Amino acid sequence: MKSTLPLLLLATLVTPAASAQCCGDCSGDGMVSINELIRAVGNAQQGCDSGPCCGDCDGDREVTINELVTAVNRALGGCPAGATATPSDTPTTTGTATPSDTPTATPSATSTPTPVRAVDNGDGTVTDLSTGLIWEKKVGGDGVPDGSNPRDADNRYPWHGRCRNSQSFCRDATECDPDEACQAGDQQGTRLTIFMFRQQQNDAAYAGYDDWRVPNLDELRSLRDLDEQPAIDPGFHAPGCSTGCLDLSDPDCNCTGIGPHWTATAEGAEPGRAWRIDFDNGAVVSSNRGDDLRVRLVRGP
Repeated sequence: MKSTLPLLLLATLVTPAASAQCCGDCSGDGMVSINELIRAVGNAQQGCDSGPCCGDCDGDREVTINELVTAVNRALGGCPAGATATPSDTPTTTGTATPSDTPTATPSATSTPTPVRAVDNGDGTVTDLSTGLIWEKKVGGDGVPDGSNPRDADNRYPWHGRCRNSQSFCRDATECDPDEACQAGDQQGTRLTIFMFRQQQNDAAYAGYDDWRVPNLDELRSLRDLDEQPAIDPGFHAPGCSTGCLDLSDPDCNCTGIGPHWTATAEGAEPGRAWRIDFDNGAVVSSNRGDDLRVRLVRGP
C-alpha cells in the first residue's frame, strides 16, 4: 500500500487526566498526540516494519481498527489514571493489552470527548476508522455539478446507459458488443454511468489506487447518521462545504452532496431499479436506474 501522511480531523484535544501510559502513547509521556495518531494510522495502512510499531497496543505487530479507535479516544479523553499498557515504541514481552486499552474503556471523567471517526489521508481520500473503508474525497457541495472536476460532490450520473447500436441497457462498455460503446446522459455532460466513472478513476489510478468501486448498500449506509441534519456522519461532511470548498488537501473541506446517492445494489424485486440513500433525511429507497444521482467511490475491506 502506498505511503500517505494522514491528517486527523480533530477539533480539539482534551488534557490527559494522568501521565499513565496507554494505547497510542508511543513516547511514554502519558499523552496521545496528533503525531502519534498519524504514525499509528500509517502503520495500520502500511504494516509494521522491524522496528517499534506505534499504535500496536497488544504487541502482535499489527495495528487494527480497534486499536486506532482506542488511541483516538485516548487522544480526546486522556489516558485513564492507572493505565498500565506499554507504549508501542518500547519493547514488550507480554503482548497482552490491559483492560484500559480495550475500545470499550470509559474515558476520563474530567472530559466529554466526541469520538473521532474519519481520518483525512492528505491524498484526496478519507479513512473510516470504524469500518476500515477508504472513501473518495468530495469537495464543493454548492448544489451545482461541475463536469471539469470529478471530485465535485454535486456531479450526478445514471446507474446504467444504453449500448450505442443495440440500445440494450449497459453499466459499462463490457456489457455491449465489441464495436459498441455504452452511452449515458448525466447532469454535467461527461456521458458516464456510475460504473464508467468508477472505471475512469481506476484507469487514472486516483490517489494511487486502481481498485475503486461503487459502494454497496451496506457500505454507503455506514456513513448515515440519523441524529445529524443532514443525515451524514460529520466526519464525511464538513460544515464549510460550499462554492469555496475546493481544496482536496484541506481536512476541513470534506463534502457529501446533500441528496440521493447511488449504491451498486440492484433491487431484486424491481427490474430496472437500484437502491439509493438520501442523505438529506437518511431514507433508503429504490430509484429508476436511468435517474441521475450522486456517487462516492470506496475501496478497502
